[in-house]
Amino acid sequence: YVELEQEKGTIMPEMKQKAQIALEQTEEIREAMKEQLFAYWNESQILIADSLEKAEDAEHLVRLVLQAEALRNKLMGKYTVQTLKDWDTTNEAIFALTQEMKSKFTQEQDKRLADEILKKYKEFLAAFSRYQLTQMERDLKKLKDTAKEAMEAMEAIRANQITQLEKVQTAFKAELDDKLKVADYANLMNKWLLDARMNEKEFVISRNVDHKEMIEDRINKILTLGEYLKTRFRSEDDLKRIEDTLTTVTAYKQAFDKYVVLMKAQEEADLLMIKTALDAQQVSDAAREEQKTKLESEIAAANNVMVFGTVIATLFGILLAFSITRAIVNPIKTVVVKTAHAIAEGDFSQEISI
Repeated sequence: YVELEQEKGTIMPEMKQKAQIALEQTEEIREAMKEQLFAYWNESQILIADSLEKAEDAEHLVRLVLQAEALRNKLMGKYTVQTLKDWDTTNEAIFALTQEMKSKFTQEQDKRLADEILKKYKEFLAAFSRYQLTQMERDLKKLKDTAKEAMEAMEAIRANQITQLEKVQTAFKAELDDKLKVADYANLMNKWLLDARMNEKEFVISRNVDHKEMIEDRINKILTLGEYLKTRFRSEDDLKRIEDTLTTVTAYKQAFDKYVVLMKAQEEADLLMIKTALDAQQVSDAAREEQKTKLESEIAAANNVMVFGTVIATLFGILLAFSITRAIVNPIKTVVVKTAHAIAEGDFSQEISI
């Protein structure tokens, strides 16, 4: 029993050490997930802001084209210097904004659409200038066709930017939810390990199997969740963290299992010790009863001897007293009687020897 207690004493510090290391490791994973979450948030906000800016630029471009269209109609109806000046300013803004948008684009499709807008709008301006000179129906048709094509190209780029913005927002939400879930998993690992430690203390004190089952449940959940996270992690650092954590938690579980085995062995040793003590007590009680009986028997025998001796001594004393009395009385009696007879006869010369 004492040896098992000493062995438990060596296992307990190891178990505590492994649990503490595992807690630190799960905390490290949790902090890493939090940092990655914030980093992704910041990065995604930049990406969303960029996509939003491109979508707003596309929307602004469409408004400029509509404004240019209104100025064109004014020029075709009533020519003024201010209208022409506004027309030129608006067209310059359209070209400048399209060039700026093209420089921001990373997808080839968007760059091609920007080039298409520049090309079609130049054709539109050329058709407008030609119509201003000729006023011919075919040039008017060409003007309308190129205006429509330029507008379609701008609408396409606006729709494309809106679609990309929606995709970025959707991907951001999905990725954010995923990272939040992983961060929650890291929190769960930490919480389950704390629960295991609390139940470990209760089990050591009370030896209640409910606490033992709770520890095993929490450890198994941690190991299962850790294996799942290994499939989700891509970073070498994250994989190393989870591998180290699983190794430490496994070592903690092994130490705890060994401690439980020692506790059971100690319980068996305790029962054996109690049984042996009871057996020894029974043997001792039996020996004591035997000694008591033997002593009582010896006392009874001694009492009998003493009674018998007392009776013999009493009889012997009586006999001795009787003999002594007769030895004293008989001679006196003889002398007295003899002397008495002599005196009765008048002889006073008798002597009594003492």
